[in-house]
Amino acid sequence: MGVQLVVKAASEDEVNLALGNIAPECEIFIIDVGLVGLSIPTKVINSVGKEIIDSKLAQLNRFDLWSGAWCEKRPKWKFW
Repeated sequence: MGVQLVVKAASEDEVNLALGNIAPECEIFIIDVGLVGLSIPTKVINSVGKEIIDSKLAQLNRFDLWSGAWCEKRPKWKFW
């Protein structure tokens, strides 16, 4: 199953940067000021792996339309 999200982002470029090389295969569109829609097809998830997708999405504040919950972006630093 694909992933459908609403992302808190200033522009589509912010989402494109987070997704990197998979961005061209995803549907990215402006919803409103500060909100970007994102749809990642199942074939993309299957080809690169769910872990890779999750690591890319971890850079974004996003609302998962399937689960109905906001997911906050993870900080770039880690505790040991």
